[in-house]
Amino acid sequence: TSHRVSIYISAVQFYSSRISVTFVFTNHNESSVLYGRRISIHIMAQPEVAYKFISDDLLKNVGLHSRCLIAYPQSTIGTRSYKSQDLFTDDAYKTYKKKIETILRAKLPLKNGALNELEPRILHPNDRARLIWIDFHDDVEAELREGGKFADVRGIAAKAPEHVLRLAGVITLIDDLDARFISEEQVFYGIDLVEYYLDEALRLADIGMIDPDLALAEKLYEWSKGRRLIPLADIYQSGPRPIRDKTTALRIAEKLEEHGLWERIDDGSNNQGNRKSNKWRVVE
Repeated sequence: TSHRVSIYISAVQFYSSRISVTFVFTNHNESSVLYGRRISIHIMAQPEVAYKFISDDLLKNVGLHSRCLIAYPQSTIGTRSYKSQDLFTDDAYKTYKKKIETILRAKLPLKNGALNELEPRILHPNDRARLIWIDFHDDVEAELREGGKFADVRGIAAKAPEHVLRLAGVITLIDDLDARFISEEQVFYGIDLVEYYLDEALRLADIGMIDPDLALAEKLYEWSKGRRLIPLADIYQSGPRPIRDKTTALRIAEKLEEHGLWERIDDGSNNQGNRKSNKWRVVE
């Protein structure tokens, strides 16, 4: 809807604008213009929910995807053995907690005469840090070409240099809230972080995050390893839980067959007319 489009476009304007202008839409299509605001969002979501966000062409086309740093780590369920640990006695935790509390208590950089409008100082990279950042920028830009490493993830990759400076700036201010320049060390930290997210973007593209059936197929393939025979009934009765209905099980099984990971077995049990056998084996 046009209302939904307006919200998304406004979010991008919020992110991009130097003076942080955004439109906040309510259910009644009312709007407000807010100046001097900043926003940072951290969202954790189940894969099925994340898919709806990632596969939304509208979000992609207005550039919101490229402004998000997305990670899809492998699940640790089944490996999380209990460990007796008290974080409140950990020196690293106590140092971090003290640092964040100091930052939260710091005086906000408000615009003169304003009570709720920010005007933070500009934080520049020093000369050496700038040269390092330019090298990173040019390396990424070269890989945006057709056939380049980042050709399939151009959205996030094109924004990668911006993300580097943004993260380097955050790291700088956590280290020293009064800092005036971003050092080369902090730029390297920013590059390390952004390279992780670029690798994640490439990995998600490779495993088909844009297609939820491929994610289910990956689960089914892992479940099938070590099995000599895989009848359809076994899949929807004891296979991965999201695939425990006959229609979904057959669709995902045929997806694995289509990609050459499974092979359908013709054992003569379903040779009536054109019916196919609903049994497979893993291709070695």
